[in-house]
Amino acid sequence: AHVLLHGTEFDAVEAVSARLHDLERRWSRFRDESELSRLNGAAGRPSVVGVETADLIERSVWAWRRTGG
Repeated sequence: AHVLLHGTEFDAVEAVSARLHDLERRWSRFRDESELSRLNGAAGRPSVVGVETADLIERSVWAWRRTGG
């Protein structure tokens, strides 16, 4: 991801960077410990994930249905 911040404080840059790293940690398909990888490995069995991951999945299913795939 590329983020362009204009006229912001250093704290904002650090916060955005930390957020992107957190999302990468959770949703990367290349990290065995990510929530996404654990879900894929569960092969349809129930799995516990964070609220943001559940929201991402819910929105993705909605978009898939809305667009016909």
